[in-house]
Amino acid sequence: MFALVGCGRFGFAREGTPDGGGGTSCWSYWHAGDLVLTAPKRVAELASTQSQSNPSLSLDNLTLYFERDAGNNDIYVTQRPSRDAPWGTPTRLDALATTATESRMTTSADGMFAVFSSNRSGATDLWTSTRTSADGTFAAPSTELVAALNSGAAELDPELTADGLGLYYAPYDGTTQRIVVAHRPSTTAPFDAPATLDELQLSSAVGDPSLSPDETVIAFSSGATMPDNELYYATRSNRDAPFGTPVALAALNRAGVSDGDIELASDGCELYFTSDRGGLPELYVAYVQR
Repeated sequence: MFALVGCGRFGFAREGTPDGGGGTSCWSYWHAGDLVLTAPKRVAELASTQSQSNPSLSLDNLTLYFERDAGNNDIYVTQRPSRDAPWGTPTRLDALATTATESRMTTSADGMFAVFSSNRSGATDLWTSTRTSADGTFAAPSTELVAALNSGAAELDPELTADGLGLYYAPYDGTTQRIVVAHRPSTTAPFDAPATLDELQLSSAVGDPSLSPDETVIAFSSGATMPDNELYYATRSNRDAPFGTPVALAALNRAGVSDGDIELASDGCELYFTSDRGGLPELYVAYVQR
C-alpha cells in the first residue's frame, strides 16, 4: 500500500545527503519534490510461478522479507552480500508458517523483533516474534505487545519505525482502510492505541506504509479497488507534524493494474513494490536517479 553510472544493478549516482552511517542518502530529493526514478524492473532472480507481494527490507538493505502464495501465503526471506549483488534463493520462515495466511513482516533495526499480520487465530491480527540473533530462529508468535491494536478490523501492512517505538499499519474494516500509527514508551512495552493519519486518506482504501528512518517521508498505496491501486508519497518537517499533500509516484504507476506494497530502502535510493502488470503479482524494483 512505491544518469546511470558504473555497472551492476545498484550502479547509479547517489548524491544525496549524509545518512548518519557514513554513506549518502537520497532523502533530500524526496523532500525537495524533484525526485526522478528509473523505470521499474521485475526482480528477475526472485521470479516465481506463485504470487509474491509485501516486500520488507532490513535496515542494512541486505535482507528482504516477502510473502509468497505457495498453496497458502507464507513469509519468505532472501539475502544478498552487497547492494550490487542479486538476491539469493528464498527460504520460507518455517517457524512462523501455519496453514493460515501469514502476511507482511517488518523487523527491528537489529533484526531480532518482528511484527507480522496473520489470520491464524481466525481474525487477521498483528503478531510479534523475537529471536536471540539476527540469523536465529524466531520464537512462537504472540499478540501480547499488540493487543491494543488488534480489533474487529483486519490489521494489515505493519511497518516498524527505526527505533522500534512506533508501528504504522493499515486496518481494513470491510469498507475503509486507513493508515494509523501506534507508539510505545520502550521496546519491551506494549503499543498504545493508534492514531489515524487522516491527511493521507486519498481514497476509501490507503495502505502499505513505508517510511524513512526519521519518519519524515512516507510512501503508500491508494485505491478504492485493487485494479485502481497506485503509489504515492508525502513528506513532513518532523515526525510530530502532519504530512503534506501526497504526490503520485508516476514513474511506478501503470493504468489498469494494481501497484502496491511499496518498500523504501533505508537510504531512500532503492524501492520495491508489488505489481500485477505482468499478469501475476510480482516484485519490482526502481532506483532514485536524483
